[in-house]
Amino acid sequence: MIKLLSYRIAHWLERHNAISCEEEPLYRYAAFNVLYAAIPILIMLVIGMVLHVISGTILFIATFVALRKYSGGFHVQSFRTCLCFSILVEFIFIHLASYIDYAIILIPLIMISSVSLIRFSPIQSASRPLSIDDIVFCKRRIKIILVFLLFFCYLLCITDLESFAAYPVSATAMVAVFQYPALIHHRWR
Repeated sequence: MIKLLSYRIAHWLERHNAISCEEEPLYRYAAFNVLYAAIPILIMLVIGMVLHVISGTILFIATFVALRKYSGGFHVQSFRTCLCFSILVEFIFIHLASYIDYAIILIPLIMISSVSLIRFSPIQSASRPLSIDDIVFCKRRIKIILVFLLFFCYLLCITDLESFAAYPVSATAMVAVFQYPALIHHRWR
């Protein structure tokens, strides 16, 4: 699906003389990467619209994107399977966030998720191992992002905006939870 759309975009650009014939493979690759990154974000936005929680979903997306980049986690091989599984999981975590609006639940949940992320990040892929420098860099980034998130969620909670704090907390929990299948998979190899 994405490959076909990427091909069509690059071909359209070439046909309208926006790029040369030699540049088409490069633009096809670029279109593929943009679409591959944008589709999950667009799906989350649609889920937020369906659930009528757009502002919370934007906080969820920002948290998810920031953490997932440096933490790693479980990946499925097939894009179609990944897409279906992602839609289901994102729907569940965004929907759950709309019901959690008590600081007494949010603060322990983000603390547990943060400790887990700091302990296990980054999860390495067998297809793309990380150097020691990359691991140190990712661990540092995760810690910085989590400190910011903890402070941000704390501010939301003390200003009676717990319902908004639930979305970054839920995204943090989702990223932490999806490190465990990858960890289990690594142990059984």
